[in-house]
Amino acid sequence: MSKPRYNWWGFALAMIRDYPHRQKELKELHEHKITANLNGMPGGHTASRTTEGIALKQLKPQDQREFDAVERAIKRAKGMTEPKLRMEVVKITLWKGYGIRTAATRLNISDRTARRYRWQFILLVGYMYGFLSEEEYIAEFKKDAPK
Repeated sequence: MSKPRYNWWGFALAMIRDYPHRQKELKELHEHKITANLNGMPGGHTASRTTEGIALKQLKPQDQREFDAVERAIKRAKGMTEPKLRMEVVKITLWKGYGIRTAATRLNISDRTARRYRWQFILLVGYMYGFLSEEEYIAEFKKDAPK
């Protein structure tokens, strides 16, 4: 099942693989300090503006755009057939670093199905990022539909 490798394919894979790290980074940016700003010096009890500080913290624009593309792809994949299986294949192969065979064995599906779910998710991320137009995405997605 050979698929054409687009010049953006590796970039889309990197975006997907970085997603858990970016998710953690974003969560840490939005956590706020729950201890008071006190020290032993007179006047050292300045009030902090945690809410404003949290609101101003964000990922770099490029990192945010990549994170959003994967996030939108995840939400869209949840509306497809077998959403839990699809996301498990992505988790096992792209976030945990195991191979297609391992994913297929663990999920009790064929290698071909696991490969297809993974390929379709990468394609979806490429579409969400803007590498493919909607027409191109639909045409590619249909090419790989089970017969």
